[in-house]
Amino acid sequence: MRWMYALACVLSLWAQQPEGEITSRATDRTGLALTLYHQGLAVVRDRRRVDLPPGPIRLAFAGLSPKIRPKTALFEPLKPLDVQLLEQNFEFNLLSPSNLAHGSLGQWVRLPWPERLDAEGTLVSLPVPADILPPPRTRLEAKLDPMPAVWRAARIYRGRWAKVPRVRKDPQVLVKTAAGFESASPETLAFRALPPGLRASPTLVESLEVKNGGSGEVQLTYLTDGLSWSVQYTGTYHPHQDRLDLQALVTLTNESVETFPEAHLQLVAGDPNLVPDPDPEPSDPDVTQVDKTSTTTAATVAPSFDEDKLADYHLYTLDRPTTLAQGQTKQVRLFQVEGIPVNRLHRADLFNDGFPEDLPTTEAHAFLAQTQSAEALAWEALNVQAGLAWINDEASGLGRPLPEGQLQLAEARPDGALIPLEPLPFESLSRGERIECWPGSARSWAGQRRLANIRKSRKGVEMTWEVDLRHLSSDPTPLVLRQWMEPGWILVRSNLPSERPSSNQIRFTIPPPSNGTQQLSYTVRIPWRPRR
Repeated sequence: MRWMYALACVLSLWAQQPEGEITSRATDRTGLALTLYHQGLAVVRDRRRVDLPPGPIRLAFAGLSPKIRPKTALFEPLKPLDVQLLEQNFEFNLLSPSNLAHGSLGQWVRLPWPERLDAEGTLVSLPVPADILPPPRTRLEAKLDPMPAVWRAARIYRGRWAKVPRVRKDPQVLVKTAAGFESASPETLAFRALPPGLRASPTLVESLEVKNGGSGEVQLTYLTDGLSWSVQYTGTYHPHQDRLDLQALVTLTNESVETFPEAHLQLVAGDPNLVPDPDPEPSDPDVTQVDKTSTTTAATVAPSFDEDKLADYHLYTLDRPTTLAQGQTKQVRLFQVEGIPVNRLHRADLFNDGFPEDLPTTEAHAFLAQTQSAEALAWEALNVQAGLAWINDEASGLGRPLPEGQLQLAEARPDGALIPLEPLPFESLSRGERIECWPGSARSWAGQRRLANIRKSRKGVEMTWEVDLRHLSSDPTPLVLRQWMEPGWILVRSNLPSERPSSNQIRFTIPPPSNGTQQLSYTVRIPWRPRR
């Protein structure tokens, strides 16, 4: 029953507030808006109704996010209130049994003995929660005993364990009563008053000058950590209709240890530049040897987070309020579109690993001898990839900026079964952009390639490649072969049409052959290295 008695005392003290201070709690809230970024950062706009008397007052905001960045807090009175901000303090010395005992030294307390009438007195000592090491040694002490004190507890000096004087743990406190000194635990004491500076939660206190009192609304805008969001796309591909059903779910995670009820939600796709500015941590006498008083932080105005100025970012606004409970992960549907027309793609990338950019004449013979070995001229299988492509426009049912996330595709079979494919990263997409995704290997094409010939010419080293392709189905999708080269390389000849979209790529677009097989032969020249 002692813990119930102590809890009742603490709750009664919680309800108290300093004289001349008005507390605004979460129940006074009239509006709440959240703007979430990808970096676990959020902008909170908290609007509350208050009743302020004229003159200088202190307005304490309770029910804020414990992970608030107090230096970014912006206090705004709304009409008809005429209020001037004088000072803004962030008080984070939290109410706990140890802090309550440290702040009540020399004050009246009552011991947990209801059957005794003299079970009350003055608190005259504090608990010692940890070992206290001796103070640093002076120069004279160091000369008399050259062994550092930090070694004494871990080493044997001259065959004996060196002893370090220290004060051991003592969680009890002493209370001076009419009968003498009594010992008790701080958690079991009852206190008459709450020491100044202790708060039940981190609290932002505004010192205001109210010119015309009355009832009105104020808004507090601040940055907080602990709120994050991500997007998970789920797509169902119907190959017999060449269409895609796409759904986007927003995953919201609240690790701020505060509940945000019925908040208007906005999501920003982008990574703002942040300057590291760690906030002070609440003091705790259980792990520190010196009791710290409440610390105040001077107010610095946060930038105005006007949605109209987010031109470089994509802004997504949820069409309904939602509640983000503490320690909760929630998924909210961003959109769902069915019947997006898609195009099938087949692609294979060809690389020349181990070949130099250019060759000096002195190294040409060694390079030719190494490359003309049997291993270098062997056939190697092609990795043909199957992909899907669509355009983010109104004709496809989208036409909206799409944030980056993860795409989970599944292929719908004629019998209704779904075959899950590999999850893919989904890059951010603006309106009108084309997106390509490559979920796996193709089943319609197969092939192999080999280096058929390599010789030295007057202008450089020429390599002839042969590609043997087989078409295994009735799918009319062509195959795109991309030969990646160094910018200085030259395509000498090929038996099929080609294009060069960039300086380091040659592209062959091969339609399905009528007889099921197709051969490609092309020659690439590596120029000699120019003389210096």
